Amino acid sequence: GATHTQLVVYFEAIPKPKRITNLDDLAPAIELFHHLTRAERYDEACDLFIARLHNSLYYQLGAYQTYSELLLALFPEGLAALPRLSRDGDTAWTLNSLANSFSLAGRPSEAVPLYELVNDIYENKMQNKKYLAIGLGNMAFTAQIKIGDLTAAANNLRRSISLCQEIEDTGNEGFEHAYYGSLLAVTGKWADADREFDTALE
Repeated sequence: GATHTQLVVYFEAIPKPKRITNLDDLAPAIELFHHLTRAERYDEACDLFIARLHNSLYYQLGAYQTYSELLLALFPEGLAALPRLSRDGDTAWTLNSLANSFSLAGRPSEAVPLYELVNDIYENKMQNKKYLAIGLGNMAFTAQIKIGDLTAAANNLRRSISLCQEIEDTGNEGFEHAYYGSLLAVTGKWADADREFDTALE
């Protein structure tokens, strides 16, 4: 504990690189993240991950394996339990981000139960219909379609569209219509798919 606390102070003092071009540029932030989790300062580790690691690892470098391995440190009891975070929003974000990275790394079947936990938090704890709508769409398009669970995916996309309409979130509704159109096209329902794509463009 004391050693990790000292190393946190050490790595916090290292200046941030001006540009991120590879994993080596992220090494000090990754080390800081490791020592925060080992000192059981999970909320701070999550804040650091979001601020300094998420965009570079996920969007810029596509380092989904590293991304997943780091996030798993926020689950000291393993995936059978929730991450050890104090804020519901951080818990949902972490579960959703891990699910996304699993799916993009070719592990969509492992992503589905994580998405289900996310959507349960959005629906029952946070009661956030916008995030629930996005979460249902993520689960359907990013994981369920990939593993061939097309009925569940269709149900989740229709529910997502309905929620978007209820809260008048036209931006996200457009994405969900496009996802649903893709699903209908996969199943050979061309006319229905065209209608969904037209609605999405509108």
